[in-house]
Amino acid sequence: MAAIIPEVQDVNGGVGWFSARLAELKRDPEYVAEALALDIIEQVLLHMEEQGITRSQLAERMKVSRPYITRVFDTPPNMTLETVARVALAVGTTPVVSLKPIAASTAVRVIPELDSS
Repeated sequence: MAAIIPEVQDVNGGVGWFSARLAELKRDPEYVAEALALDIIEQVLLHMEEQGITRSQLAERMKVSRPYITRVFDTPPNMTLETVARVALAVGTTPVVSLKPIAASTAVRVIPELDSS
């Protein structure tokens, strides 16, 4: 199941300062890069959890050191496309990139919830 974060409206029925700031950030390359990187890391961690893969095992699969994996997870905006591909393949997935027109983006973001069981 997913949690939905709706558009925040102010008392006058307007969009509100938070939503205005979020719309501004969605056009900031640094913010977009951070969001993309965090999304990738979240997906990798979910696949690792589903498959019972530890960070050490991920490092072995990628033929890199364990500290390298820590750096990748701790500084995600600095990930190269090659790193994204290597991590994706190491957890048995294929990375997919798509570009959407800015006008097509919506005010509602769906965030996957982690199963706490």
